[in-house]
Amino acid sequence: MATRIALAAFALLLFVLPCRLLADEPMSATAGAATIHKVQEGETLWTIAEKYYGDGKLWPKIWDANKDKVSNAQSLKAGDELVIPPKEGEAPAPEAAPAESAPAAGEQVSPEQPPVPEAPAAAEPAAPAPAAEATGEEAPAAVTSETEATRPLADDLDLYCSFFVSDGIDESIRLVASEHQDSKFGFDVDDLVFINKGTVDGIENGIEYMALRSDGKMVHPASHNNLGTLYAMLGRATVVCTFEKASMVRITQACFAMELGTIMIPFKEAPAPIGKFKPTERCDPATGKNAGWIVHSQDNIIGLAEGHNVLIDLGSRDGVVPGDIFTIYREDLSRGRLLQASSGAGLQYSPGAVEGLPRWVLGDLVVVMTQEKTSTARIVSTNGDIAIGDRVELQ
Repeated sequence: MATRIALAAFALLLFVLPCRLLADEPMSATAGAATIHKVQEGETLWTIAEKYYGDGKLWPKIWDANKDKVSNAQSLKAGDELVIPPKEGEAPAPEAAPAESAPAAGEQVSPEQPPVPEAPAAAEPAAPAPAAEATGEEAPAAVTSETEATRPLADDLDLYCSFFVSDGIDESIRLVASEHQDSKFGFDVDDLVFINKGTVDGIENGIEYMALRSDGKMVHPASHNNLGTLYAMLGRATVVCTFEKASMVRITQACFAMELGTIMIPFKEAPAPIGKFKPTERCDPATGKNAGWIVHSQDNIIGLAEGHNVLIDLGSRDGVVPGDIFTIYREDLSRGRLLQASSGAGLQYSPGAVEGLPRWVLGDLVVVMTQEKTSTARIVSTNGDIAIGDRVELQ
């Protein structure tokens, strides 16, 4: 009888002990092999990729896994929860180690525990702080200035509320009517308007359009060559219902007022360039790389400064890509005098220019989007007023 009781107690112990171990195991902060990251104020996809992968250039991997909740790479909000996929070729998350040791015999549970705390310790060698402090010269280099830190180099206004030059735009889809057209001169966010295409043209609910205004031919201020048609980006609109030969769209973004006749083209998302930026110093020598001109400014602004959008006469055919940094300069202080930018004259050079004066570094710009012959750019630093007709050179 005593033997039976002992056997029953031993069997109960074998059942209860694993259950207790499972009950005491903490919930993992990961989803399968993917970690959940809560976005902090000021974080970008680049900085998050650096944190988890050690390489900010892998940020598209995180974006691809979260496009259902992050439609734009620059629209992260504090508190957002992002799925962080494992790095290519990375072993499963370290939380899997205790799961393997749990089923082992009771005597083996104790020896298996020490390796678990070592997983976080493995990350310590990646921290460069001690090495940076050990050398007098490296420590200051690690604390970069705000302009040298990796960051987005453009925002949604640069990408979707600026301008570009093209010869290949289909202008057939137009804003043709609105229920408020007799009482409103321009249309704004949430206004419902009609376009002149419907189901017979393949239009479907949910299609998103970019609204454009044609501003005529873009003429180079120095060579007077025709660069193409200049288009201003006015905003966005989405189809809410369709009819046979027309469709109703709702304006979802309005950079500028839209009017009857506004051109509508299919919207394409453009990721903002992300990288490091170091301003050109006044005494830095020329690089001898791609050189061109500033040929247009938004709203024909005469005295250009940081944050203004401009057009340069270098494009994809010249090897220019979004994110390229150009130095802005004037060839020398005696050669130019600013005329009316609205006339397209820009800088006019005097015939008696003094020879041999060095260039005058005025600032820097970053390319936001490229076309074949031109590129739209944002001025990111200035040493003085910048004008149409000033020169640019690839850093």
